[in-house]
Amino acid sequence: MATADQPAAQQALIRKGRAGDAPQLAVLAAQVWLHTYADAGISVTIADHVLDAFTLTRYTALLTDPDKSVLVAERGGNLLGFAAVAFGQPCPDDDAARSELETLYVQEHCHGQGLGSALLNAAEHHARQTAGSR
Repeated sequence: MATADQPAAQQALIRKGRAGDAPQLAVLAAQVWLHTYADAGISVTIADHVLDAFTLTRYTALLTDPDKSVLVAERGGNLLGFAAVAFGQPCPDDDAARSELETLYVQEHCHGQGLGSALLNAAEHHARQTAGSR
């Protein structure tokens, strides 16, 4: 069992995403995207993009796409971050690589605690197991 002084990565459970995670993923992705790109405030362009891109439909489709996998980091049932991996994607520098990390989002309050590295390592391990990718 994790203790309060352990980093977020050690306290968090990393697991494969489920269809029921779609609402949390859509909101988490919007939050991280806004924090990253809306540093000057919310313009009409940013609002339109967020309302179009971070939808329940989009994340439900992502979680059920047979050519993609989503790994989520959660603590206490609350999502802290996620990694989305696409399979069957050619790599321009390596003909043997067939997986691509499409998205790696971690909530700001978890930055610097190893959660992004843990998700990246889990995604790499998952890609190797699933597709034999480097």
